[in-house]
Amino acid sequence: MGYRETMILEQHVAGLREERQRLQAETNDARAALQELEEQLQRIDTALAALTGSERGKKKKSGGNGLKTKEVIAEMTALLQGGELQEDELAKRVADSLKSKGKTRTGLALRFKQAVQHESFVKNGDTLALAQRRQA
Repeated sequence: MGYRETMILEQHVAGLREERQRLQAETNDARAALQELEEQLQRIDTALAALTGSERGKKKKSGGNGLKTKEVIAEMTALLQGGELQEDELAKRVADSLKSKGKTRTGLALRFKQAVQHESFVKNGDTLALAQRRQA
């Protein structure tokens, strides 16, 4: 493959990565909006249950299982598939993703700091990437 073809291919790859990141952000926004609507429904169900005496709106108790570092690593790995991200942006996206999945974010700051140190990631200034992607 010639230089021109290589440049065209690299432009297409970069364009697809940008589109993937845009779609991932849009998906995260949609999940967050869905989570918000589900929370509103839960509040209404709880209010209705309180007013009518039914059991429908009562929340189930959590098993007490907190956020695990390996869950944060998995989220970070998925989000970094599209390329490197600023650490702050990655932390926000991890939080949004966990929220959209209905997972607790309690302890996220600590778990995120631990996950950043994991061998799967390479830190370059304020930017994080998957380790295998940085070996270019």
